[in-house]
Amino acid sequence: MTRIDHMDLRADTEHSQSTAPSIPQGSCVQNGHISAAPMSPYRLSLCLLILGWSERELARRTGEHRTTLRRWLSGESDVDPAVAKWLDVLVAVHVANPGPRRKPLSVLGGEATPTPL
Repeated sequence: MTRIDHMDLRADTEHSQSTAPSIPQGSCVQNGHISAAPMSPYRLSLCLLILGWSERELARRTGEHRTTLRRWLSGESDVDPAVAKWLDVLVAVHVANPGPRRKPLSVLGGEATPTPL
């Protein structure tokens, strides 16, 4: 077994252009060396809830059949990785930039009373 301090980290990587030490190819999700875990049915449901979309709307926007979406939501099959990545981006943008509200709701009071602006 080779000691870490004697390993040439640049030797077995695809980052030969880099001047900084690289991570050996293998288990690095951020750099695209391996794929991330598939989107869970719960996370897919949460994405639809955050975006305010129905199954039908997701089917319309992706071109997938509604039966396929039901299989994704029930866990019978894995969500298409391209759709999962696209939804993650949409949700991130939606959460970071929520739409304006004419009458902000008071969540703490338990009733829908407008707060002064």
